[in-house]
Amino acid sequence: MSFSIEAPAKINLCLHVVGRRRDNYHLISSLVIFLGIFDTISVSESKTLKLNIKGPFAKYLGPKKGNSVIKAALALRKFCNLKTGAEITLTKNLPISSGIGGGSTDCAATIKLLLKLWKIKIGNKELMKLGQSLGADVPVCLIGRPSFIGGIGEDIKTIESFPNIWILLVNPRKQIFTKKIFSNFKKKYSKKVPSSSKLFTLKKLISFLKRSDNDLTSLAVHYAPEIKKILNDLSLTEGCLLSRMSGSGATCFGIFSGKKNVIKAKKTLLKLNPNYWISYGQIVGNK
Repeated sequence: MSFSIEAPAKINLCLHVVGRRRDNYHLISSLVIFLGIFDTISVSESKTLKLNIKGPFAKYLGPKKGNSVIKAALALRKFCNLKTGAEITLTKNLPISSGIGGGSTDCAATIKLLLKLWKIKIGNKELMKLGQSLGADVPVCLIGRPSFIGGIGEDIKTIESFPNIWILLVNPRKQIFTKKIFSNFKKKYSKKVPSSSKLFTLKKLISFLKRSDNDLTSLAVHYAPEIKKILNDLSLTEGCLLSRMSGSGATCFGIFSGKKNVIKAKKTLLKLNPNYWISYGQIVGNK
């Protein structure tokens, strides 16, 4: 018996840092979506836990023992008091430490698959608690829908309706570690992103996003100066409605109204930066 699932890229369309807790974790306010650009996870029956890693970014991952996929499997097994094994294969298509939630979305996908393989049923509250123990972004990745998130990621409000946007992702093949960015955050805290469950149209979405920002951009530019040029290049491409950095970087994105423009933009950006990772996709999980 085997199962497989796609683990889509998570994009922060905006990200405000709004405060800090006593334990020094920063509080954020963000609008998150998921794209049809993804890693792939597959699981099959095994007496022990095994992890196979392949794909274009496999070589950049650290030891298997510390991989988010194995951590998710071990945590679920402990949570349910099981000793069951599984053979897990991760096809790593998304760049590492790139601001698009690869580790978190892999973690969430693994939990979903193992629940199915091991025939486990747990309530949503327990599932979210397990996800939160594995990482701040894991709960929203388990939900997999456009959402406003707050706190350190535990406050989630899904959005009823969302336009079918196309997004171009550009990464200069530089890793930026989220912990380093937040540990050096000294800026004045922002206001919360005003949550709205009715971002029905593309026009309303862009208008909403132009009133927000990504507070981590200037810090990320310090570690990857290429970000500044990427954002400018994206903004100058035909049909780009908004360009911004996702998460703690270094991946940047451009929002486009249609597939034709996003394909054209990819060709333009590849000519300017032939060694960069550049990919496009449409929003998923919005229905």
